[in-house]
Amino acid sequence: MNEQEWDEFAEEYYMVQKESEFPIARDLRRYLKEQKLLPAKELVDVAGGAGRYLTLAKDTMHYELIDFSGEMLAFAEQEAKEMNLSDCHFLKKTFSDFLESNQRYALVLSVANPVLTKNEQLERLRSKAKKACLVMRVIESSDDVFDPLEVSLGLETMNIHTSPLTMEQFESYLMKQKIPYKIKDFTYTSQETITRDFLEEYYDEFAAEPTFSVAVKNIFKENKQVISTKKLTYRLLVVF
Repeated sequence: MNEQEWDEFAEEYYMVQKESEFPIARDLRRYLKEQKLLPAKELVDVAGGAGRYLTLAKDTMHYELIDFSGEMLAFAEQEAKEMNLSDCHFLKKTFSDFLESNQRYALVLSVANPVLTKNEQLERLRSKAKKACLVMRVIESSDDVFDPLEVSLGLETMNIHTSPLTMEQFESYLMKQKIPYKIKDFTYTSQETITRDFLEEYYDEFAAEPTFSVAVKNIFKENKQVISTKKLTYRLLVVF
């Protein structure tokens, strides 16, 4: 998406962040402390969006969050105020402009950055880190009720928010270049009760299709509700 689209999406993105049931920010902070990467003198969160990982600022003397969306930065600043954080700086800058800058940081973090896709970018990002470069992405996102149903309906099954191939590409590059790194996966599961009425209303446009009726019958059988299990896995790449 371009800057305007990200600006328009910012409020929804921030609300999803606030309502998330998975404590990835807390667990990332705990892991970095275990690895002696935190506390750190300075940390930059590149393409940091609405500030989901601002909790890391509690263990840094100087925290920067960079994003090219002004609206995202506004929500990140709001989040920092709610958390009573100081020494946080919010800069409007593109990813390419950041890579071209000369400033270096103890830790460089980039989570779910959609434009970080090339080995050359990873290498440039790594060169800006004094201690470590931290890249994290969702590599698996699944739901045992909705995913099979959407496959039967012929809907898109690839989740655009997951990028396992990019992480595999980066790992292969690091191995080939003999660059030291570590991998840490954070996996979360949650369950939700789904009623037949809800599912039929949610997929109302497919209600008249025989395939949908068969799929719903297979899901619920004689039950009025089922348990949907969601699974989400983040992969952290720590590059030294």
